[in-house]
Amino acid sequence: MGVLHFLSSPHLHDALLGTFENDVLVVGDDREATDLVEALSDEIPGLTSVYAGGLRAAEAVEGLVAALRQVEQDRSRLVGMRLGGQGNLRLLD
Repeated sequence: MGVLHFLSSPHLHDALLGTFENDVLVVGDDREATDLVEALSDEIPGLTSVYAGGLRAAEAVEGLVAALRQVEQDRSRLVGMRLGGQGNLRLLD
């Protein structure tokens, strides 16, 4: 299972303060386990979990994480992401 790939301690700190929003991608082959992890992730203010597929999807998620880290480095600040309908991805900063 994979979850919270993108979130660092500053992200989680800001989420707990209510100043950070982000969709959390959850990957895993055991749907009962991923459902539990999604429910736990949804308890953190500002975070919304999204099932992103089986473990085979983890490589794609890690690629997205690398791109988001580069955006953060370029902007010198934390960014979040929200997945929208029709496959839209919105960066939040």
